[in-house]
Amino acid sequence: MIKVDEILRTEEAKENYLKALIRVSKSDHVIKESEKQYFYAAAQSLGMKEEGIRSLDECWGDVDIKITFSTKREGVFTIMQIIQLCWVDGEYIDVEKDEVRKIAMELSISSDSVEKIEGWVLRGMEWTLEGDKLLDLQ
Repeated sequence: MIKVDEILRTEEAKENYLKALIRVSKSDHVIKESEKQYFYAAAQSLGMKEEGIRSLDECWGDVDIKITFSTKREGVFTIMQIIQLCWVDGEYIDVEKDEVRKIAMELSISSDSVEKIEGWVLRGMEWTLEGDKLLDLQ
């Protein structure tokens, strides 16, 4: 299994990864303090420097967040993580899907690739739910 730090090797990649997650999180126009704290904790767990963590502060306002990666792999990994995060609450709503597609387009990731990733995540969610049901077997 590939680890995050094997894909996101630079401070810039880590920062852009979190900015992409924040962008999708903001797409429903509801920004909870717990969401902000999640992203700051994620930045720390990624080993980001204090300056990079502080740069996330500018993302919470009404700003256009630009995202770039030096490799296609970083971008695809980010899209995979975003879609998984969207499904955490059991829903992947239209505004999230739209924002994912905008980010993918900016990163030159095809809509076909996004659809494949969405299918992979959905199969994973179904697999997890099936496992949860097994806990109730007698």
